[in-house]
This record gives sequence, C-alpha cells and structure tokens, in this order.
Amino acid sequence: MFDDGSRISSPEFLRRSIQELRRVSRAHSRKQKGSGNREQSRRQLVKLQEKVANQRLDWARKTAHAICKSLEGATGFIFIEDLNLQGMKKLWGRKGFRSCLWAFVSELTRVSKSYDIEVIKIGRFEKSTGVCSETGLIIDLTLADRNWNCDCGHMHDRDTESAKTILKAGLPVLLGTML
Repeated sequence: MFDDGSRISSPEFLRRSIQELRRVSRAHSRKQKGSGNREQSRRQLVKLQEKVANQRLDWARKTAHAICKSLEGATGFIFIEDLNLQGMKKLWGRKGFRSCLWAFVSELTRVSKSYDIEVIKIGRFEKSTGVCSETGLIIDLTLADRNWNCDCGHMHDRDTESAKTILKAGLPVLLGTML
C-alpha cells in the first residue's frame, strides 16, 4: 500500500499450488522407502516446491524494479514498517507467509540500491494502524475494520492512513540519518 492509495497485491503462489503440493506429497509418502519410484516422486516434489519459490522471487524482483522505476527522479526514499515477521508467523501461520513479504522486502532493499533509492524502516513499535495522518488521533481498530471515521470529519481507509503515518514517522528517521 502506498500513501497515494495505490496497492500491490501478492499473487499468493503457494495458495494456488497447495492442492498439487499435497497430492504430490501424499504420493511420495506412499512409496516404499529406498525404491526408485520414491526417489522419482521426491524429485517431483522438490521441483514443485522450487517452482513456487522461484515464482515468489520472480514476482518480488519484478515488483521491486517497478516500484523503483516509478520513483526515479523523485525523492529517492522508500519508507516501510519494520514488521515482526516471526510474530506474524506464530499468529497467522502459513497465511502470513503466503504473501512472501520477507522476500519482497529483501528484494526491494537490494534492488533499490541500484536505483540510488534508500529504503528506510521505521520502528517496529511505532503506531501506524488507526492513526489519523492529519490530526494524530489514535483509534483502536480490529482486523475487520477496514474504514473508520475520524474527528476531523474524514472517512479513512485503514491501509492508506497507515501508509501516510509511516511516511510521517519516517521523515524524522531520515533527518536523523542525514545529520
């Protein structure tokens, strides 16, 4: 999500391939240990797992390049939230990692260097969700709350306001690194 309201959605390659992965894994587990057929099915399973991993990496690279190309000649900074990925894994399990966020952030950091764009992470404990970017009012939201009304009279989108708040929180971090 960007501060202008545009979004990039993850294609969730694992979710699209999970049925085939389960089928191939079941077939592999039914083969007799030490047999040639088991080795062949193991190779098939590894090939399918590598395909999903390569799809994730390809998407992350292409998306990172597209973002950096769109920022060429602009500010030269990308602000992101330093998320606790291990905590997300415990909370959401496989669902949290289907989005391949970890691969995307590392690719964005790597690719941005070739475009002379700096990726700045704001603090993990910096409040970004449920904060009005104009007034600074903090509202407790549940995961189901996608839009909310503020005292300033505006209806805010949860993700857009979070992106604006991350941008505002990142500017002092940027100024601190420049001193």
